[in-house]
Amino acid sequence: MNPELEINLDQIFSSLPETVGAQAIDLCRRRLLTKNELVALIADYADQIEQVAHTREDLDVNLADCIAKRCLTLLDEHWENESEQNRHLIQTACFYFVESDDDDDDFESVFGFDDDAELLNLILVHFGREDLFIQI
Repeated sequence: MNPELEINLDQIFSSLPETVGAQAIDLCRRRLLTKNELVALIADYADQIEQVAHTREDLDVNLADCIAKRCLTLLDEHWENESEQNRHLIQTACFYFVESDDDDDDFESVFGFDDDAELLNLILVHFGREDLFIQI
């Protein structure tokens, strides 16, 4: 990863709770996947959410669906024309969403997707996409 991005990651994620920010930085350092690989991860996770929702009536499926759609929008509308650094940020939003065991476990807490939305909102602001902002 570009050293310039490393320096800016602390700034970009500084408004997040410390554990969320630290995990986001770790996710941002991962090898960059292709757009199609990220789309497939999101689709697989959406299927998993649907399955879990059958046994967890309090699972916020609507918020999860909203996050998935926003991630897909970033991929569809920004991936092709963005720098590698910005692609890492988009990928971070996708990775954070599809990993259930994050700061607030997606399947264990009523608020499990709130931290996912919070991170995504921060990345949406970075891309000037406040129009996609998710109210938590």
